[in-house]
Amino acid sequence: MEHSHIVIYWRKMRISKKNPTGDLGKLTVRINWAGSDYRPQKAIGIALLKSEWDPIQRKMLSSAKHRLGGLLYEQYSRRIREIESKIFENIEALRRGEKSIDQALGDVLGQSPENRMLEFVENNMTRKPIAYFKAYCAFMKIKPEMFKWSQYNPATFNAYHTFLLEERKVSTSTAKSYLKDLKTIFNKGKEAKLVASSLEFPSIKGSYKFAGESKVFSYRDLATAIYDSKDPMDILGCALILFGIHLGGADLYNICGLSPEFYDEEGEVWQEGDKMKFIRFKRNKVSDNEGVQSAYVPFSARYIEPLVELINRIDGRYENDYLLKLTEKPTGAESYWKNRGFNGRLKQLVDSKNPIRWAGVRATFENYAGSSGMPEDIRFLIQGRTLKGSQAHYATTASRLEIIHDYHAKAMGKFKSNDLARLLFIKAFVVGVDVEHENTHPKEILSDILGKAP
Repeated sequence: MEHSHIVIYWRKMRISKKNPTGDLGKLTVRINWAGSDYRPQKAIGIALLKSEWDPIQRKMLSSAKHRLGGLLYEQYSRRIREIESKIFENIEALRRGEKSIDQALGDVLGQSPENRMLEFVENNMTRKPIAYFKAYCAFMKIKPEMFKWSQYNPATFNAYHTFLLEERKVSTSTAKSYLKDLKTIFNKGKEAKLVASSLEFPSIKGSYKFAGESKVFSYRDLATAIYDSKDPMDILGCALILFGIHLGGADLYNICGLSPEFYDEEGEVWQEGDKMKFIRFKRNKVSDNEGVQSAYVPFSARYIEPLVELINRIDGRYENDYLLKLTEKPTGAESYWKNRGFNGRLKQLVDSKNPIRWAGVRATFENYAGSSGMPEDIRFLIQGRTLKGSQAHYATTASRLEIIHDYHAKAMGKFKSNDLARLLFIKAFVVGVDVEHENTHPKEILSDILGKAP
């Protein structure tokens, strides 16, 4: 029978800035359990030279004290003793079947629910927020593995924001992004009852509630722009904005390169009469190191096909193989928006704090998706952005596609997309575009839109 044990051992670290010679290793707790192929291990945040660790006695040698200093040596020793004191009782609990392997590992590491912050962040957030959390831990001078929920104090975030701007010299938008993700972690912890309900994330002076808020425009402003449109090109600019919001903030390259092929809720080719209809595309890479995957966007809304037809009717000049006929090739989309002066047209139609621009489409979708309760992983699947771990393959399952459909419908409901499309079709007819529309006065629909709370 294979030996069963929980052990602390020294594991060699890769060469990095913190380990330029490659001589350091991490102290790691590992569980080997007879009859199980699952052998989890977790570093405990202590880096030593191999010569500073006694693998038999499982303790640091006195030579480590000279390199680490007395205070850090004592902290590390106390941490090792705490772990050692819990190994025997958890081995016995495993033998009696009272705990799972993961529960035993968590208890040995002292990771009770109120302490297990890093594990929670790694399981619930994507790569960038995890990195921002670890940067915050460095500012607090606490190792991420040892960071407790009780130490995630809202009072420290103002100081951290100042540190980012004045010490790290990051841009204002980058500081906003850091604070946005720290706030997301805070709110998720609050939902899981790991953060006291009485605590609130502070309002940071000079920061927005989330990165990109300065780009977010309101559906009310788009409604006003549609209502005041004077010619077909005004209508086209508004139609493309509405289409871009529906596609999760996809860029013009993707929009002009959309295939007319559709998929059902099981990821198979869509057939007439199927309940749900999706369009799928590969998001254009903005930079070489950016991770992308297939985007899945519901295409069942009653306004979406007439919207595509309206766009093609106004400016569909090319016999291409794409859904939209605006350009001969998708690469032509790079200058399409600018050459037609849509930003200037929309600015003349509505004077707002945050003008309606193509550069704000993605941030606007994310804002309304967030306010509708859309989870981050669902938004990433709609936007074709890289997901952490194995989440990406869920997009091919029926259940996940149905969830995408439901959350997307809620987000579009928040943006009033259906009402905006109704108004758009009526105004298109008024300015001379031959398009099907309902027999309602545009002012009545505008009043309905502006009268509804966001």
